[in-house]
Amino acid sequence: MTRPSLTEQIDRIDFSDAAKRQFLELVNASSTDERGAVVLVAAAALLAQEHPIGTRTEDAALARLGAEFIQLVFTVRDMRQRQSGHPVLQVVGGTDA
Repeated sequence: MTRPSLTEQIDRIDFSDAAKRQFLELVNASSTDERGAVVLVAAAALLAQEHPIGTRTEDAALARLGAEFIQLVFTVRDMRQRQSGHPVLQVVGGTDA
């Protein structure tokens, strides 16, 4: 059995009010400022720690995870467009932040 995709894993989380507040604070950053850079590097670090060993197998798995992250970016963008640009914490179902 394969593991759920990154989008599926995120969407299964029942986010607390504190997590929703933190999310709203973080999405107000720009990818070009210090705060945005911290968010991006933290995301990269979270993904990298899933496959820390540099074997061919782990590198391929990390590349697949990276591709899932790209798909997550497109999903979030599409959701934002449908919801008039509002930030979205849950991306498939559930209650959006």
